[in-house]
Amino acid sequence: MRWPALVPLFGVLLLSSCVPVAGAAAPQAPGAVTLGEPFTLAAGATARVGSERTGVTFKAVVADSRCPTDVQCIQAGEAVVRVTVARPGQPAETVEIQTTPSLDQVTATGYTLTLTRLLPVPNTKRPTRVSDYRATFTLAKP
Repeated sequence: MRWPALVPLFGVLLLSSCVPVAGAAAPQAPGAVTLGEPFTLAAGATARVGSERTGVTFKAVVADSRCPTDVQCIQAGEAVVRVTVARPGQPAETVEIQTTPSLDQVTATGYTLTLTRLLPVPNTKRPTRVSDYRATFTLAKP
């Protein structure tokens, strides 16, 4: 078999690798999100959630000590994310939420905010830029 005959096969394989993983939330542009459904934001982005259009803004990653993907660690580490929740007619609340399972939920403006995923996981070969971060949240009534 000659190499030129393999080019179409490589093209098919490359395109098939772009299919989203089942259950993975794609980053969403700021807009309407259903209450209780996961949504993903880039750092600095805001989503409007539910019929009240409660604003959830992913402000920043305050700390990220998670174990890099290319290192074997004794502890998993954690990341801390700062988020502002703004319900119409009420003062906005800025909270910090962690990737640690027991600390991945907070209450703000009468809602429960859960951090379900923070990507990318650190890697020692490539520093993570602020613009690289994507956080997946769920906002629900308690």
